[in-house]
Amino acid sequence: MRKANGFYVKKQGPGRPTGDRPKKVELQRLYVEEKKSIREIADLLSCSKDRIYRALREYGIERRPHTWVPRLERYDLEFLRRMVTKKGYSKGAKELGVDKSTLYRYLKRMGK
Repeated sequence: MRKANGFYVKKQGPGRPTGDRPKKVELQRLYVEEKKSIREIADLLSCSKDRIYRALREYGIERRPHTWVPRLERYDLEFLRRMVTKKGYSKGAKELGVDKSTLYRYLKRMGK
C-alpha cells in the first residue's frame, strides 16, 4: 500500500492482469468458435493477455496448439518467383513485409 492524499491506496503491481475477467460464454465464442488469437481477444475486451490466459485456465478451456503459418504462404509460388526475378530479393521482400533472408529461405525450401 502507498499513501496518496492522506489515504492508503492499494497499488496494483506490475505483471498483474488488467481489466475485467471475460465471461465464459464470451471467451468460448471468441476463442473457440471464432478462432481469434489471445492478443485479438485482449484488444477487443480491453484487458491484458494475461487476463485472457488466466480466464482460459480458470474456465477449463483448452488452449489451441501453437500454429505458425509463414506470411509467404499466402502468395502463389509463381508470383513470388516472378517478383524476385523482376525486383530482386531486397525490394521484393520489402514489398512483402519480410526480411530478404526469409524470402530467400522460403523459396529455397519450396524448390526455387
